[in-house]
Amino acid sequence: MQIFYPYSLQLHPNEFPGVDPNDCNSYKRRIKNAQKLSHCAKRDASITEHKQHWWWKANFVFEHVRLIRKHTGPFIFLEENNYVAPDLLIMFHCALETFNYFSHIEVLSFGGPLNVINMNLLSVEPWRPPFDLGLAFNKTTWRKIFSYSSHYCMFDDSSWSYSMWNLFGNFPKGYVTMARFMTPRVLNTKEIVHSEQKFKEYVGGFNTLNVFCKKLKAVFLFGPEGVVERAHKCPPKGDGAWNDLRDQLLCLDPLMSTTTE
Repeated sequence: MQIFYPYSLQLHPNEFPGVDPNDCNSYKRRIKNAQKLSHCAKRDASITEHKQHWWWKANFVFEHVRLIRKHTGPFIFLEENNYVAPDLLIMFHCALETFNYFSHIEVLSFGGPLNVINMNLLSVEPWRPPFDLGLAFNKTTWRKIFSYSSHYCMFDDSSWSYSMWNLFGNFPKGYVTMARFMTPRVLNTKEIVHSEQKFKEYVGGFNTLNVFCKKLKAVFLFGPEGVVERAHKCPPKGDGAWNDLRDQLLCLDPLMSTTTE
């Protein structure tokens, strides 16, 4: 089933939430009113769209897709530039078994830095970027996330992952517990630009996997809750580019799900 984001730049090329001609950083506005730009909030629709789209997508999937309303398991969020390992779904089911032993785990992550090649280890720790690739969680966690939506939508940072980090930091315990694979099963193809050789090394490792759950032979366990390290705090202030009230209100609108199934 395909879902279509109704507030894309393609559908709104000359109006909010696309590129509004009255936006401070629009070309026409810069030429016409350059001397007043310092007094106006700058907005780049191509940047704000990503954060809007991620929030809308999660909202729509969990709240408005009838076919999966009775599904209680996690959903994996993937993007068009993601490269997945051939054992992703198998390891997904393996990871679900951790919930039987650690009920406090709320999210799964199948992404992360390309710095460890150990296909068999799982880590339990507080979630933070860069473990936003291949993020997975269920409806129970989503409802908790949604109840803190203002900490996502009003946080002045155009990154959805840093906004989620800020949101999780406002949970009662100050973080959300994650189970992640020490070797990522979801890669970002943009990594090819920064380290083509390492990307090829990982892909080569994927091709030699023995995809059976028995290969998952260890979980890092330190402390009473199985948390490897203490939570990293999200910066109190975001990196900006999200100070337009229209973006914040659109994000907060729980009914912004008019789309096509």
